[in-house]
Amino acid sequence: MLARNESGSERRNNIYRFHTLLELLDHYSEFLSAQQMEAVIRDSARVFVERDWASEQETRLQFIKKCEYIMEALVTMKEATMRHGIED
Repeated sequence: MLARNESGSERRNNIYRFHTLLELLDHYSEFLSAQQMEAVIRDSARVFVERDWASEQETRLQFIKKCEYIMEALVTMKEATMRHGIED
């Protein structure tokens, strides 16, 4: 649990694993194709809802986090499919 006296930027650093799209893409390029990552970013941008209360920086971090969730789900599904294929 986060301490109540942490500043907003300290909380953000604890919540967000990636702070730029480049960091995110660099990490997931080992697991996903460029086309898959491009599709995630394009589709996420299409449905992303900006929060009125969020700063520009917070909005950018939220968008990156949304993309991260989707990419992580794709990697998990890909790994499960590969394991299932090997077990058959």
